[in-house]
Amino acid sequence: VFAEAERFHSLPLEKKLDVKVQGKVVGYLPLGGQTQRLKHSGHSYPDRSASYYIKAEYGPDHPYRRAGHEWVFDNRWPADLPGFRETCLEYYEAMTGLFLKLLPLQAVALGLPPDFLSSHEAFRPPVNTLRLLC
Repeated sequence: VFAEAERFHSLPLEKKLDVKVQGKVVGYLPLGGQTQRLKHSGHSYPDRSASYYIKAEYGPDHPYRRAGHEWVFDNRWPADLPGFRETCLEYYEAMTGLFLKLLPLQAVALGLPPDFLSSHEAFRPPVNTLRLLC
């Protein structure tokens, strides 16, 4: 996935802008495309990285999509990178699997029953983001 991130961020800017974020945070955000706000000082500054965001994909007949859940997104994939989508989705699924294995450990570390977090509605389903930075 590191090689795929490099391939994406090496594309000409106009190709990356073809998949620029549009409303929902999926796709490309150019350098300075986000603003970081410091809560206590009131200061803000533009992000110093370019990013490409990926979320879980759900087909047109998936119950989550049909129900209109606000966390169902359409990823914006570049047209000129064969294998990019497949590699990124494979990595996304692997990291989601790891995340689900770590939840019981985090719960125990907090003094909670092992299944507390994994059974909590906030994690059912998990709504994760893969962010490829440059």
